[in-house]
Parts: sequence; C-alpha cells; structure tokens
Amino acid sequence: MGRNCDKPTVVVCSGKDCRKRPEFGTLCERLDTVATIRPVGCLGLCGSPAIVLDPFSEQPTVLDKVRKPKQHRDVVAAIADGADLTDRLRARRLTGKKHASAIRRMRRRLTR
Repeated sequence: MGRNCDKPTVVVCSGKDCRKRPEFGTLCERLDTVATIRPVGCLGLCGSPAIVLDPFSEQPTVLDKVRKPKQHRDVVAAIADGADLTDRLRARRLTGKKHASAIRRMRRRLTR
C-alpha cells in the first residue's frame, strides 16, 4: 500500500492491542472505501483503534479510540467530503504530549 494520488492517505495503528479490538476490521473496511490505508506498528495508544488523518501534512490529526459505528461514519464522511471533524470526533482528537509521541512513532515507522 503506497501513496495513491486518487485517495487521501490514512495511517492506522496495527499494533497488537489495536488489531485485537473487534471494531478494528470494520474501521479498516470502511476507511478503505475512501482512503489509502497505511498500517503502521504501535503508535503507543494501546487498546484502541487509532488513526492519523493527513499524515504527511505539517499538522496531522490523531484520533484515538475510534470504536463506535457513528465515529466510523463521521471519519469516512470527513475524509470523503473534506468536511470538518464532528464534535464526536473532536472529542477523540489527541493534543499535547500524546499527539507528539504518536506522530513521532508514526514517522519512524513510515520511514522503515
């Protein structure tokens, strides 16, 4: 899975804990319809499906614990339509040290 000019890229944490979540497969299936999925190793946000929107930009958005079907729907809509994040997703957005750490881990894993 490489960069695809037709679809935006979404990084998905595929660490063991995230992969074991029952909603991981559903989230990946739904994302695959609108984006190119780049699985990476653990982002350090264990126990939740974590995704990074716009990973190659200056300010990527890290969403943690994207578990519920409504959150999946909102992510797909935000990617497909370029819409702003809903309140439901803004509540899942990471900031501060966790955000910085997840971005560092993602960039290290993408360069391997």
